Amino acid sequence: EKETAETDKRSAHESHHARKARLQEEVAAAELATREKYEAKMSSLERTTERLRREAEETVASLSAERDALSRNLTKYKRGLLNLDAKRKSEAETLRTETERLRAEREELQAKLEQALDDALSATKAAADAKRESRAIARAAKAEGGASDETKRKIDEILTGASSSSSAGIGLVAGDH
Repeated sequence: EKETAETDKRSAHESHHARKARLQEEVAAAELATREKYEAKMSSLERTTERLRREAEETVASLSAERDALSRNLTKYKRGLLNLDAKRKSEAETLRTETERLRAEREELQAKLEQALDDALSATKAAADAKRESRAIARAAKAEGGASDETKRKIDEILTGASSSSSAGIGLVAGDH
């Protein structure tokens, strides 16, 4: 009986060691599986992190290039606006100067026209006065019984004077153009 009890003890002890060894193997297998899962997950996370970092760098580079292009375009646009504004101001000044020149020229021509009309009117009046005077002289000469050479010369002189003053007024108008 003692032997059976010893055998039972030994058997129980071996059984206990066997169970302990199995548990240790199971724990080791579970640890290995957990470690492999952890390492796979870490490797996947590292790859994802690296991919996301590269994508972020590419996005930053792309956005920087886009910003630089927009900045260049904005600078060109502003320069173009400044050039257009300067051109507009220059053209406005040119138009203002030309308008002022034309206004002054119009005023000058108006004054010359008025002077020419005044001269023509004076010449016409002078011619009419000379004509009346020559008719009066001719009538007086006729009444005296014929015109003398002196009277004819006076009439020619009056007519020539009236004609030249009328021509002078007209010539002034034609000569100023």
